[in-house]
Amino acid sequence: MTELENKIKKLADSYYNGKEQISDKEYDSLIEQLRIENPSSKLLDTICGSDSHIEGFKKGRHWLITGTLLKLKNEDELKEWYSKHSGRYYVEQKCDGAGIELQYVNGKLNIAITRGDGFVGDCVTANAKKICGVKTNLKFNFTGSIRGEIVLKYGNFDKYFSDMKNCRNAAAGIMKHLDGKDCEKLNFIAYELKDKAEVLDITEKSKMDFLKKEGFEIPAYEDVNSLEEILKFRNFYVEERKKRNLDGFDIDGIVLKTYECDREDLSNRTPKYSQVAIKFDLTEAVSTIESIEWTLPGRYLSPVAHIIPVELCGTTVSKASLSNYRLMADMGVKIGAKCLVVKAGEIIPKIIKIL
Repeated sequence: MTELENKIKKLADSYYNGKEQISDKEYDSLIEQLRIENPSSKLLDTICGSDSHIEGFKKGRHWLITGTLLKLKNEDELKEWYSKHSGRYYVEQKCDGAGIELQYVNGKLNIAITRGDGFVGDCVTANAKKICGVKTNLKFNFTGSIRGEIVLKYGNFDKYFSDMKNCRNAAAGIMKHLDGKDCEKLNFIAYELKDKAEVLDITEKSKMDFLKKEGFEIPAYEDVNSLEEILKFRNFYVEERKKRNLDGFDIDGIVLKTYECDREDLSNRTPKYSQVAIKFDLTEAVSTIESIEWTLPGRYLSPVAHIIPVELCGTTVSKASLSNYRLMADMGVKIGAKCLVVKAGEIIPKIIKIL
């Protein structure tokens, strides 16, 4: 367990420093392995979905726990889950950016806190006030927290930050500039709230109606009553994501939320049934392995395949990870083999199958 926990910690640190070593799917599988083998591990309450602390910012405590949602990876998993939890839901886009909580007291923005470990994060209030869509004063005398995602829209990414790896990492880095530089080029998308008076957070509709009235930008959402409606929403936004409109932003799936809010379940680090994420399928391409490059970044040899260049998620891919020797042997990797390449999390190209 100690070895597995240490591995997850190192991977989480590299991820949030823009140096991803494995795909989102592989990382999620490690978390799931730890959850199954050691459900009492304290790491599940501290590292899952956390971001790193930046020196120079004070720390602040969240009012609304920022947890990790259960992730359904494909249609079969969704069908199995829905057979046990059918009912009325709200389904919305799952924004892919940097999480933040805005805390209001009597309608005035008091403090803005990054995701951190879900309980404590960095206070970036001055930076948040520069971000498009963050309201410093509300019309309603609201005391509570509004949670959302800081995103870098494609137009600003292409215009100002095209040399950076991707929109998500760029947004997370800009948000933590000590001098607040470029924060005005970011946008805030609101999707959750906790009302201290317990009036506005009775249903998902009441939450979204409040956020809309206050002028917050919110993700696209729908009221659904069947598995067919959920799949229709998901498939529509899978196609929309491919269009990459300049005013758009990264989406890595959809989120299902029970129509009636269950405050007790939402207080769990990972909600048991009231919210669940459905990840988008990985974008795939077929290529041919031309050679294998070996490096030794740590204790183990790391294989990377040089492939015939293919277009994947808007970029030309000529190299793809093979993870490790054991996986290569299991797949039957050979020079000249046709292979299935995915861009996991739209970041790291990876070979997942020999065709």
